This record gives sequence, structure tokens and C-alpha cells, in this order.
Amino acid sequence: MSMDPRIAARRRDVIEGSARRSLLRLAKWLAILLVLVGLGWLVQSDPFRVAAIEMSGVARSGTESILSEEQVLEGRPMVLIRPGTVEEALATDPWIIEATVGLTFPDLVEVVVRERSPAAWLASGSARLLLAADGVVVPGDGVEDPLPLVSMGGVAPVEPGEVLTDPRAEAALTFLTTLDPLLAARGVLLERAPDDLWFSVPGLDVRLGRPIEMAEKAAALTALLDRGVPPGSEVNLIAPTRPAVSTPDPRPPSTDG
Repeated sequence: MSMDPRIAARRRDVIEGSARRSLLRLAKWLAILLVLVGLGWLVQSDPFRVAAIEMSGVARSGTESILSEEQVLEGRPMVLIRPGTVEEALATDPWIIEATVGLTFPDLVEVVVRERSPAAWLASGSARLLLAADGVVVPGDGVEDPLPLVSMGGVAPVEPGEVLTDPRAEAALTFLTTLDPLLAARGVLLERAPDDLWFSVPGLDVRLGRPIEMAEKAAALTALLDRGVPPGSEVNLIAPTRPAVSTPDPRPPSTDG
């Protein structure tokens, strides 16, 4: 029994249509593959490799070493650099507060960092730590800046990159960073007794008392110095709104015997 010619023709049309659709799908995927291969070749070609790395804000941090470890190097394909990963690596440096890494195609990497500045040395027992203004301990090697010294006992040492949470040290930093930097750099802030802080510079002793209201005490001292304080004076700032100044006796010592 022979097949109806119309049914046979319809079957051939269905088979041929299916074959054409399969060929079209294959051609589409081949075209996509060729485009992807072409793009992959293009972005890794010389015009899309790092030609320059611009850094700003770098003074003390190991930014260059970290970039090298993260393979941010001239000649590297731009698409292989992951800004977020590099930023996380930079954030591990104790000197760095924040870092931004940007890619400007076709060939520029821009790195912007904001670094901490050293604020004071802290001596406690045999420990000697360098503190930034926010209380983070930073590496002291090679730092020769004129900085104030904070001396107090019982401070637990911490590693660079960690925050020193001792309230006395925090208070000392608040006082010192509020003062004029030139004045602070000449001074020593020490704890003579529990809850009895003193700040001394040549020719002046300042009793600060408890580690509270330290910004107000710094402001009060600045105002007193602006008006003039005789050398050798002792200033009492336990109550910063009522400062007291004890001046040295100008009379020569008595020789009566």
C-alpha cells in the first residue's frame, strides 16, 4: 500500500524544516563562540594590557609590594585584575585606612589610598608602640617624626593593625591630637598616679587629672598659652572650665640665716 503523496510531501517538509532549524541553531552557537574567542583574544592583546599604574596617597604603606603580590603589574591583561580583591589586600596594611582601585580601559590602573599618620609613641613597661590618631597601632620601624610620648603602665601590647582600646591611651590621643602639633610634639603625657595624668613640655607642667574631657582640656590649655603663661608655671586643668595657673615665685631664695 503506497503512502498518500501529500502526506509524504508533508513529512519531507517537516524533516527538512527540522534540519534547517538545527543548522541555524548550530550556526548561531558557532557565531557566539567565535565572538567570545575574538573578544578573549582582543582583551588579552597588547592594547588591553596594563601600560601604567598610577598611585596616589602612598607615603608609608607597602602599597607597591601588595600590588606586586596581587599581580597588578605592567603587561598583565586588564581583565585578569579584580579591583575588589586588590582593595581587600591593601586594607590589610596597618597604615591604610581605605583604598580604591580603578581600571580605566584600555590600559590604566589607578590606585588611591588614604593612610594613617603617626600621632604618638606609647611606652608601657618594656613595650613601645606607635599609635595613629584613631588608636590603631602602626609599624614603628623607620619613623623618625618628632612625636609626643605617652607613658603609662599596664597597657597590654597589641600587634600592628589592631586598635589599642585602653581608655587612658584613647584619652591621651584625644588630648594630643587636639593640641597644636608643634606643641604636642615637644611634650610627654604621663600617668603619675591612677587617674592622674600630666602633660609636660619644657618650662610648663599641666595637670590633667582623670582621662575625661580631654578635648576640652586641650582647648583650655591652648587658650591659656595664647594669653601667655610664665615659664616654669604649673597649670591645673582638672576642671577645664576653671583652669588654675601657679606661677613661680619671682623672688630670689632668701639668704637669711
